[in-house]
Amino acid sequence: MHVAFVIAELAPYAQVGGLGAVAADLPPALARSGIDVTLVVPRHEGLRGLGTAGPKAIPTVAGSASCWIGEIDGVRLVTVDVEGLFGDGPVYQTNDLDRFGRFSVAVPAVIEAIGPPPDLVHVHDWHASLTAVATEGTPTILTIHNLAHQGWFEPDDVWGLSGLVERDGHVGMLASGIAGADMVTTVSPTYAAEIQTPELGMGLDDLLSSRGVTGIVNGIDTEEWDPASDPNLAAPYDAAHLEGKAINRAAVLDAFGIPDNNSLVAAVISRFDHQKGLDLIPDAIEPFLADGRMALIALGTGDPALQDRYAELAEAHPESVGYRAEFDVGLAHLMEAGADVFLMPSRFEPCGLNQMYSMRYGTIPVVHRTGGLADTVAPWDASTGNGTGFAFDSLTPAALGVEIAAALATRTEEAEWHQLVRNAMSRDFSWDASAREYARIYSDLAKASL
Repeated sequence: MHVAFVIAELAPYAQVGGLGAVAADLPPALARSGIDVTLVVPRHEGLRGLGTAGPKAIPTVAGSASCWIGEIDGVRLVTVDVEGLFGDGPVYQTNDLDRFGRFSVAVPAVIEAIGPPPDLVHVHDWHASLTAVATEGTPTILTIHNLAHQGWFEPDDVWGLSGLVERDGHVGMLASGIAGADMVTTVSPTYAAEIQTPELGMGLDDLLSSRGVTGIVNGIDTEEWDPASDPNLAAPYDAAHLEGKAINRAAVLDAFGIPDNNSLVAAVISRFDHQKGLDLIPDAIEPFLADGRMALIALGTGDPALQDRYAELAEAHPESVGYRAEFDVGLAHLMEAGADVFLMPSRFEPCGLNQMYSMRYGTIPVVHRTGGLADTVAPWDASTGNGTGFAFDSLTPAALGVEIAAALATRTEEAEWHQLVRNAMSRDFSWDASAREYARIYSDLAKASL
């Protein structure tokens, strides 16, 4: 089977968020499962050196397109420019509605011109959604990674497309892709159900529920995130040899200037944004900080008010709270290895990655039961010895505090805690697992279209 995989970013060359990691990791995993993948990405500045064959000029209804063809990690890579809109500056710019609109409309003509024809076209988020509308005669799948960004624009030019979704004089790229694709997926089963409700559907719940949405959990790079070989750690370890985790604990506490008094070490690594629920944490942990049972290490930037709140917390508890308003990849890895628990009280979370990194490193997630957090973190049950973390339903500091208290109590039972850690580290969050699910729906959709 040949699949054209159309997406806006590609890590590490042109990446702003998690979309770039999906483009870098899922196509090679699909290729390992026997699927022939053509990865189609805008020719951003950071991608200039990757396509060696080209440029090939292709006329399209969205303007003159040029493409370059290369290979990356066993996958054919096609980078596309339209009317010179890509190639200079950052990945995202002020004229993105025009840039990505033209890109996504041009892609079917580019695919047809370079061949061979795909059996299926898989597009991602609003940036590529119009490819699903413009593609004729080939089944299409749209995957929603972030429903909050929908690509609404005033339709001065719709490039001859029909079947577009309009509201209040604007055309929605994502909405049109949802309406036009043969299948709609998102990045976890629970989030798939949530976005079909008014609470989390962001104005598209009726359209989504009329189409139906399939959820497949994203994977993580299990080579980059491997405590047995991670060069950012003070000592390697694995599920059978956990001694190195204590060495990493000492190293990360030292990095934050916090003495080790055998308290529960909780980590936060996040964009500081209202969505992430980080405003719940200070009030939830205050009692545990006051009696010395807990320490907090936090890393990230974003909302200035949230940053100030964490800085104030660190100033009030210098012996137990450390906060760095920055993002440091190496330190993030060390925090995952050295902490006991990872706090992730997101208001909503399509998939989430840090809870999976944490379990990979034997650091127990404490999460709000929503989206991908609900699908990846199984609540600990001491009576059966099953589970990989702690989860709460009510989005309040008190509810979060209850689960932190449960983690503290479990940690005092050494055998239970070690079982919990081993459970977490045994989970398979590789992209290969996700690729198997995508390969299944590719096959089903291709057969249904015959």
